[in-house]
Amino acid sequence: HLSIMKLLMSKLDKDDSKLEVVTTNYDKVIEKAAEKGKITVFDGFGFDSHPVFDDSWFDWNLSKKSQDSNTNEVEYKPNVIDLLKIHGSIDWFREKKEIVKKVNGKNVKKQVMIFPSSDKYKQSYDKPYFELMSHFQNILRKPNTLLLTSGFSFSDDHISRMIIDA
Repeated sequence: HLSIMKLLMSKLDKDDSKLEVVTTNYDKVIEKAAEKGKITVFDGFGFDSHPVFDDSWFDWNLSKKSQDSNTNEVEYKPNVIDLLKIHGSIDWFREKKEIVKKVNGKNVKKQVMIFPSSDKYKQSYDKPYFELMSHFQNILRKPNTLLLTSGFSFSDDHISRMIIDA
């Protein structure tokens, strides 16, 4: 996973482009690979001790003022990705009206994941899935977008339809 991410990041423009990774998997393989490769992950959660889902995090990037003090230009931090887990994750939980990310989900009952079922499409309209799917649809509509798939069976009609329409 890390090798693929690094290869794809090397192909991006050096402006404010970020690699955007979308997955239906619940596991933390991508996060672990990113951590090993010192890649910063924007996954819809803040970086504080009680991360709460807020899809506006995908609009952010890491930057600093240019070293040249005579300009207002900014430099973007390399090795930053957006990670959209459109079916949820093993470390996401529902607490009251918030979706939170926890390292240890012991004694938490409401895990946030869409499992294979007949109401999968209906569930995708709930928070945070709807926000993630909307963001994915926007990514697909950007000019010069390259979509690579691996292991996706295209059996999720609502996802396949977005891809075909794009």
